[in-house]
Amino acid sequence: MARARVPAGRPGRSRSTKAGAPTHSPLDWLDDYEAVSAWMARHDLHAALEAGDGLAWVPDFLPGAVAEAALACLEAIPPSAWNATAAVEDAGANNIAHEFWSTKSAPGTALAQLLRAFPLLSPRHDFTAFSAARYDARHHIAPHDDRAYTPVLCDDGAIVQCSRDIAVVYYLTRNWRPEFGGAFVDIAGGGREYCPAFNTAVAFTIPRWHAVTAVVGPRPRFSVFGWFLVPGIAYPLGDGERDAAAGKGPAPERWLEEGEVGRLPQRCKLGRRLLRLESRGLS
Repeated sequence: MARARVPAGRPGRSRSTKAGAPTHSPLDWLDDYEAVSAWMARHDLHAALEAGDGLAWVPDFLPGAVAEAALACLEAIPPSAWNATAAVEDAGANNIAHEFWSTKSAPGTALAQLLRAFPLLSPRHDFTAFSAARYDARHHIAPHDDRAYTPVLCDDGAIVQCSRDIAVVYYLTRNWRPEFGGAFVDIAGGGREYCPAFNTAVAFTIPRWHAVTAVVGPRPRFSVFGWFLVPGIAYPLGDGERDAAAGKGPAPERWLEEGEVGRLPQRCKLGRRLLRLESRGLS
């Protein structure tokens, strides 16, 4: 198994909170289940994916003030809360080359509040896994198609094997320019590059070959990313190895999204039961 390559140093804070600032935040809107559900329903994710042949570009993902507060939330995450998510390419271990920071948990911030909104984008999915991401200089992801299996541990002790079904990346950096890198490259769509746009999300069905170009800009690129999962084995992983042998790209990745070893807890709903989501390495 290839060892993860840890980025040098820890990310610093991008913005400090002013003393005496009011405690009320636009992110409190995220606690209004009916309002968030109605807003997400406007995006009609599944219809957009069908119309876009498996790829959807979703502008105005959240109300403007909420998006601004969401960016401030990610900028305020302390360096110690970011986990190094990195590996070098290793076909034997099914690793793809990638490097960035990510986290599901940042005590003292509203990150948990923000991440809870994403499952409402597709209520038909009972299982989800979302995290915040920070891309600094040279951070990137090599071509891959997002196929992976995720075991889900239910509150009754049962383990449900799930597959990634739909991927979502929500961009939260203002005034990002193409020359800054960090673009989403839709390899399956002919290699078109999508420059991250503030308060915009890209979603796609899995598998879909794509990559993230290396960041070369003067500041971090923030986002929220993750997957909607379906129970069962939705596709074989072995096909990717044949693609790799044919020169079409590396095999499907089997890397831990958080860049840490062990359990990654996340509460999600299956009916009215609360579950704990686990992501485990499959190499």
